[in-house]
Amino acid sequence: MGLQRRLQLVLAMASAAGDLDRRWLYTALFVAVAIPVFVKMRPPIPPSRDTLGVYRAIQATPPGRLVMLQPTWDAGTVGECRAQFRGIVTHLMRNGIPFVVWTSNPSSPPFYQPIIEEAATRFHRRYGVEWADFGYKVPGDQVAFAVQSMARDFPQYMRTDIHGTPAADLPLLRGVRDAGAFWLAISIGYNPTPEFIQFMEAVYGTRVAFAAAAINSSTLYSYIDSGQITGILVGARGGAEYEMLMGIPGQGVDIIIAQSFGHLLIILAVLLGNLALLGQRYSRARSREE
Repeated sequence: MGLQRRLQLVLAMASAAGDLDRRWLYTALFVAVAIPVFVKMRPPIPPSRDTLGVYRAIQATPPGRLVMLQPTWDAGTVGECRAQFRGIVTHLMRNGIPFVVWTSNPSSPPFYQPIIEEAATRFHRRYGVEWADFGYKVPGDQVAFAVQSMARDFPQYMRTDIHGTPAADLPLLRGVRDAGAFWLAISIGYNPTPEFIQFMEAVYGTRVAFAAAAINSSTLYSYIDSGQITGILVGARGGAEYEMLMGIPGQGVDIIIAQSFGHLLIILAVLLGNLALLGQRYSRARSREE
C-alpha cells in the first residue's frame, strides 16, 4: 500500500472518529483515572526544588528545636493536602523531631488527627514529650493577631492542649517561651498563612515552609526567591514527591498517576479531534471532485 493510500485511510478513519458519541470519551476518562486504583504503579517521581526545600529544612532540624505545624485543610482540599501532611508528619516522627500542631479551621482536626496518631503508634512517639496537639484555637479572622501573640509567648497564648493539659506542664514545652524555640513553622492548607513570615521568620529567625493547593501556589514563589520561605509543597504533585522522598507511596502518588493518565487521554483526544477535522475536510474535498 502506497504512502498516499495509507494517508487516505488514516484520514477516513479519523473522519469517522469525529462522529464518536461523547459518552465513549467520558467512559475512557473514567477507565484512565481508575487504573491506579486497580494496578499499583510506582514510576519515578523526581522531587522539585520546591519540595526539596521543605524536606531539607526538616532534615536539618537541630536537636532540642521544635517544629510548628498549622494544618487548615479539610474535606475541600483533602485530595491535595492529605498526602502533603502525611509526608511531613512521617518525616518528623521517623526522625524523632518534636512538634506541636494547632489550626485556625474548626473542620480540620478530624482530618489531620488520625494521621498523627497512626504515625505516633508506628514510630512509638509519646504524646506530650515528642508531639502535642492544641487543636482549634484561632478563629480565621484573628490569625494575624494569634501568630504575633504565640510568637511572643506560645504557652501563654495556647494555654491548654486538646486534653486540657496546661501548655506549660507539657514536657515538650519545658523552657519554651517564644518563637525562637521553633526551628521551622509549616502552614498546610488551601491558602497558607503568610503571617508566619511577618511575625516568626522576620522577628525570631524561625524558618517557614508552605504546603498549598496548586491553584494558589503561583502567588507563593516570590517568597522562595526572596529567601523568606524554604520551600512549598504544591498540590497533589508536592504530596506525591514527598511520599516518594519518604519511601511511603500512597494516595498522593495514586492521584498524580491518575492525573497523568487523564492528561494523556486528553492529549490523545485532541490529536484525534484534529485528525477527524482533517479527515472531514478531506472527505468533503473528495466529494466535490466526484
